[in-house]
Amino acid sequence: MLITREARPADQVWWDCRGQATRQELGKVLGEAPPAADGRRPRLGVYSGSVRLLLDVTAAPEAPPRPLSLYLGRDAMATVHPGPAPEVEAIIADYQAGELDEEPVHMAAYRVLAKVVQGYTEAVDSVIDAAEAIDERLLDHRRRRVLDRVVAVRRDALRMRRILAPAVDLFGLLDGEDFPFIPKEHRAYFEDLHEQVRSLLDDVEGVRADMAEAVEAFTSVQSIEMNRVMKLLTFVSVIFLPGTLIASIYGMNFHIPEYNWPWGYAWALGLTALLTVVLVSYIRSHNWMD
Repeated sequence: MLITREARPADQVWWDCRGQATRQELGKVLGEAPPAADGRRPRLGVYSGSVRLLLDVTAAPEAPPRPLSLYLGRDAMATVHPGPAPEVEAIIADYQAGELDEEPVHMAAYRVLAKVVQGYTEAVDSVIDAAEAIDERLLDHRRRRVLDRVVAVRRDALRMRRILAPAVDLFGLLDGEDFPFIPKEHRAYFEDLHEQVRSLLDDVEGVRADMAEAVEAFTSVQSIEMNRVMKLLTFVSVIFLPGTLIASIYGMNFHIPEYNWPWGYAWALGLTALLTVVLVSYIRSHNWMD
């Protein structure tokens, strides 16, 4: 297989273009001039002598996706990317170093797509690891930071879902029996990629559901803590209620007989203590502070 950076016709040729590819250049390589890739949405275009795959590629959930166009004909392939494409460059380096045997172009396409799926896997694994760390920190006293992390992980999961959901449909078309340019004996490789992408999408959906449950759990923990604080404050207020009542009565500007008692002060303190003990005992007997 010939790997070239210049568009030219040949049997079993792989043209890698960094930048924009014109229809004329694609026509030289593929034997026909399919429409150039437009837009960023992953899609699949099937033409008379070639097929075009437009993918969003990423290896980190927080990184913006990079567009990658892969054109596959019967004896030729083209990869077009506006910037660096580590997935493509790694496979080209393996072929040029002799680490991979001579293969038809559709197997080179499989290896590029496998690298893309590997990047998806790394990104999804990062989201899953972050979600698992949140489960361990959910009861942390620094709850505000945990909530911010939950929102960030949920946002990353949503971003990965937007990338993987269209990719599942695209890879599903690749392993179809009526799909051209892929021999039957090699179709199992593309079926495996389809299963991997679908499994990654399921993992992302699971993370989104877990984050929704984490928000509910976080809210429940906050409600429990708030109820506990309110219960404690209420208990403290009730304890001081008898003393406040007695102090209010004996603090009125009227003539009260107890003012002339030698034990009036002790009487007020004793009455306050007695009422407080009775009230606390009543509360504890009903388990209102448990």
